[in-house]
Amino acid sequence: MHNNFINKHPFTAKNIIQLILYLFVNTLFILKYLPRANVNVIMPVIVYCIFIIGIFYFYQKKILKISEKSLKIISLFIFIVVISLIIIILVKIDPLSVRVDRWSAVTYFLDGLFRGEYPYAISTHVSASNFPSPFPAWHYLNIPFYLMGDVGIGLIFFLIFFLYSFYL
Repeated sequence: MHNNFINKHPFTAKNIIQLILYLFVNTLFILKYLPRANVNVIMPVIVYCIFIIGIFYFYQKKILKISEKSLKIISLFIFIVVISLIIIILVKIDPLSVRVDRWSAVTYFLDGLFRGEYPYAISTHVSASNFPSPFPAWHYLNIPFYLMGDVGIGLIFFLIFFLYSFYL
């Protein structure tokens, strides 16, 4: 293997702590957003944790032992599948049917900004008491995608940018 970051004992305390922190943060998101879909969160949290722990275990025991070339091919395949699924979801799901307001916070903020309205006073599609984030940088980073007609395109761009920077 040519990977410098791989050690002989992949189940280190550092790796386990990182896994626990990752699961904790993502479980908080599940606990926050899944009830909006009127779903009991206990089973999805358990399934999610088991799935992620399984991926972690599989990665540590199997993936780290294959060649770097094979890993690049597998990673590219997963990347293409994920991007394709995101595109399908963006096309098929009506954003107004989703009770999460991240997209509408950006879109409605920019709508108001370009109409000359005070953008922080505009509520999202979820409720009249949900307002955009007070951090304007995120809104301004999404202007190109807003001008293309869908801030969801930004998700694809930022994912590609993140993965490319991770690759470098």
